[in-house]
Amino acid sequence: MTSLLQFLLPLALAVAVSPVAVFGVIRMTLAAPVSMAPDWGFLTGWFVGLLGVVSLASAVAALLTGSLTGRAYYVVGGLLFLALGALAWNLALRRWRARPRPGEPARWPSWVAGAADADPAKASGLGFALAALDLKNLALGASAGVYLALTRVSFGTIALGILAYVLAASAALLVVTVGFRLARRRVEAPLGRLAEGLELNLGGVESVALLVAGGTLVGAGLAALF
Repeated sequence: MTSLLQFLLPLALAVAVSPVAVFGVIRMTLAAPVSMAPDWGFLTGWFVGLLGVVSLASAVAALLTGSLTGRAYYVVGGLLFLALGALAWNLALRRWRARPRPGEPARWPSWVAGAADADPAKASGLGFALAALDLKNLALGASAGVYLALTRVSFGTIALGILAYVLAASAALLVVTVGFRLARRRVEAPLGRLAEGLELNLGGVESVALLVAGGTLVGAGLAALF
């Protein structure tokens, strides 16, 4: 289980530091009435989206590679991880190049502007779409699922690995949402500063996390091939 976590956590971290998701939840949390709780809806949709991607990828990978044995098994797995690692590095470069320059305003998706007015149902749909359809989150979730399938561990271990990945990838959103509910007055100012920091550093932290995740994937691919 330790080796699984060593592989999964860098991927989950790159998902967790999604500036758009965190900024959107902060807007929902600070601006929407507590009774509406759109942030909980977003978190639920996000959780379901991550769970669906990694579970589906694990099932498909197990089905496609179940008959492979010997060298073919390692070659297929290695090439998959190399391709996914290259994709992660490509995304890191794209996010870095797209980051706002000093003095430029951050360019958020259009839905972020209306995040404070979202009801729980709409917020859950946004959370699901961002977790399951965003290219970065989709690629990293698929990578986690493929790895769990290729390790050929027990079903229970795979289930625990999926749960650990989803919880770790949701950590930032959980901290914002739960922290606000438990200590609203204390966290309002820190959340506001965090939102400002995300606007100033959009793409920077995410790019670094993607570089680390890509290195994890490429390392796994090379280990399988050689």
